[in-house]
Amino acid sequence: MGTPIRNYSRGGGFSRLFAGLFLLLGMIAALSLSFAQLASASPLRPAGKNLDKTCAPEITITAQEGDHTYGAYQLFDGNVSGGKLTDIQWGTGIDSAALLAELKTSTIDELKAVTTAPQLAEKLSKLESSKVIEFSKIATKHVTGTAKTFTKSGEAAPFSYKATLGEADHGYYLVKDTDNKAAALTSPILKVAGCTVNVEAKGSVPTSTKKIKEDSTDKWGDTADLDVGQEAPFKLTGTMPSNIADFTTYKYGFKDFISKGFTLREGFDATDLTVKIGDKKITPDTVNVTDITDDTHGAEYNGGKQIEIMFTDLKATAKAAGVDLTASSEVTVEYKAKVNENAVIGGKGNPNKSLVVYQKGFNDGDGTGKTPEDEVWAFTYQLDTTKVDSANPETKLKDAQFRLYNSDKTKSAEIKDNKIVKWVDGDAGTVITTPEGGVFNIKGLDADTYYLKEIKAPAGYNLPTGDDAYFKFVIAATLGVDKDTSKGKIESLTITPAKGQAADGDIPTGKVEMNITNTSGSTLPETGGIGTAIFTVVGLLVMAGAAGAFVWRRKQNS
Repeated sequence: MGTPIRNYSRGGGFSRLFAGLFLLLGMIAALSLSFAQLASASPLRPAGKNLDKTCAPEITITAQEGDHTYGAYQLFDGNVSGGKLTDIQWGTGIDSAALLAELKTSTIDELKAVTTAPQLAEKLSKLESSKVIEFSKIATKHVTGTAKTFTKSGEAAPFSYKATLGEADHGYYLVKDTDNKAAALTSPILKVAGCTVNVEAKGSVPTSTKKIKEDSTDKWGDTADLDVGQEAPFKLTGTMPSNIADFTTYKYGFKDFISKGFTLREGFDATDLTVKIGDKKITPDTVNVTDITDDTHGAEYNGGKQIEIMFTDLKATAKAAGVDLTASSEVTVEYKAKVNENAVIGGKGNPNKSLVVYQKGFNDGDGTGKTPEDEVWAFTYQLDTTKVDSANPETKLKDAQFRLYNSDKTKSAEIKDNKIVKWVDGDAGTVITTPEGGVFNIKGLDADTYYLKEIKAPAGYNLPTGDDAYFKFVIAATLGVDKDTSKGKIESLTITPAKGQAADGDIPTGKVEMNITNTSGSTLPETGGIGTAIFTVVGLLVMAGAAGAFVWRRKQNS
């Protein structure tokens, strides 16, 4: 009876052993199932790896400007394989709640209902480029955390900016300027960070040029010479940034600076301007003219004017004019200003300059930038004339009178304090009288052909008549821009009288000199004098006597 118990007892022990073993296997199976679900929900391997090869991603941006401070913000974390992002989740550089909230009220209909990172990534992959740009503008407002920084290299354009990330930092990144100090902010860059990413910065600073028209050639340039009283035509040209298509609105305009040697029309406004995009006329939103009252822009500008020509939204203005504003579009402004009595004679000339004011980035808080100034110069000259005796040039003649005429003799100069004030029709110009010493000067002449007409000779001298009364002279000048100072300059200056040789002028003062001669009076035979009268009387008496004798003889004969 004992053995069966033992056998039972032995059999019962095996049963308990197998039961315990099955319980353990069940627990292991259950635990294994839990790990499998966890692995499915959140992989045990870290996100942000390159599944093709191990590498630390490098993002390199090439830009024409060297003043950027770029930062890279991770919008999506995930794994990269074949250039695509998988296992997507929110990145460390985005406030996802704020981003989703703004997308709900945005104009991008496809993104209004998204609630997760994978959903957003899926929708983004199917958006047209213009809507991706709009998304990037929204995303820039909600980046957060510490950006991956870039290091600049290069001493001249193009500049290179490089950021090296960690091996586990693969993902989808937004790269942007982290401050507003750059002259123009780059359009936000969206890129999947694989091992190596190279991208050209999208954005540039507009350019600005100013030109003045030379009347003798009818061409625009950096220099011109003019009469005092003459209107100088000016032309401003502004270009667009390379990423103008990315802007929804675009503030733009010009600041123009007129030196004290020029005068604008009283009440100068938009009607005095010709403003165009290409060949389409447009009207600026505001045109303001203010006085320049200090030497901020240089002493020659103190007493001049500043003109501000602004568009609140150039894109809207262009659209209203039927123009598509593109990266190749140009805005031109033309106007005129009159050379006045304050114009500098010769020397450094009379400068005028301008610049473009432009919106730096997409958001209102990005501020405006200014292009470098571009400057032009107008020159005018002085004529010193000496009236001398033709036989003895050392003898200077006073009290001769002249009038100055233009190249076709249709206008004469009105002169005040030895400076040309304006040109008037015909002979209405000022009469110039030579003072003691015979020297008179006229300031404010162009490089051109002129005539001095003598209308009264000095006492004892003959007054020329007909064409001989007009003393022709030609002022010629060569202008340029100094390579060292980048300022306008006179390179050569001459005067050529009609009956003389060319003579060099004085460049620093802008003076040219010539002599005009007079011939003194001479005793010449004349008709109608006292001798003629005597001969006439005697002749008449002789004729009367002969007639009387003839009559007396007739009477005697009869």
